[in-house]
Amino acid sequence: MLTVSHLTKQIDSTMIYENASFTLPAGTITALIGRNGAGKTTLLKTLVGALEPSRGKVEWNNQSIHDVPAARKHLFLVPDSIGVYRQMTLGSLIEFYQAFYPNFERTYIENYCRSSNLDRGRKVTALSKGQAQLFLLQLAFATNAPVLLLDEPTDGLDRINKRNYLQQLVSLLTERQTAVLIASHQLEELDSLADRVMTIEQHLVKEPKTLDDAKASMQKWQVVYETVPELTHHDIHVLTQTGRVVTLLVLSDAGKLYLEKTNPLLKDALPVQMEDYFLGTFGGNRHD
Repeated sequence: MLTVSHLTKQIDSTMIYENASFTLPAGTITALIGRNGAGKTTLLKTLVGALEPSRGKVEWNNQSIHDVPAARKHLFLVPDSIGVYRQMTLGSLIEFYQAFYPNFERTYIENYCRSSNLDRGRKVTALSKGQAQLFLLQLAFATNAPVLLLDEPTDGLDRINKRNYLQQLVSLLTERQTAVLIASHQLEELDSLADRVMTIEQHLVKEPKTLDDAKASMQKWQVVYETVPELTHHDIHVLTQTGRVVTLLVLSDAGKLYLEKTNPLLKDALPVQMEDYFLGTFGGNRHD
């Protein structure tokens, strides 16, 4: 199991994130969500050992990822940019990771290259964004690493490739009991994939919640008024308004009581989605 304890990253005088403590159990998919620039990519790079933490530790079965380089063979990061591979060819990248990961499936990735008509002599940066992303995702599967860290993994994929990849990911999770951490703004995909959700905001990485518990922390209502009032409570988040019909999130019992006092004509409960949880957590157009 990957265990993160009090992990903190500061660059010069800027705090990126602090005191992150969580585990990534086998066979789970954890969604990492936050606003742009919140530090998600920096956190993933620190977890895989590409960046040194300012404080805290990352351990695989009690071995430090940063002090014991061999422990890193249990993790694989699919980055959000292929630029990190600069002038490497597909073949050299395959050779590089085969040398590092003891359970690397060379046949698997070579079959993928053949079926996709990818010349292993081509540079990764010469591929289209979608081609490169698919290759890196297949390379991740080929490593057989027990922990996969995915940074915006479906960015650049068309709908068919995206669907096929997501199906592969679910199969991988079932067959290998892989632990997966996904940082993404594709909230609809995360809603169908994730078991747990973890947020990062104002430098703080909160401990993961189950997706059900996270959604249960707020309520979503469609409300009809005779005359729509000004909804000013800080725990009422207005999503949409069409005429006299308002769709909103209620973030606390106090917000629920306030809503009742606005005397709606009708009030129907709606299921909370990941996008709703994101908006309710990070503010959006919430009235303050």
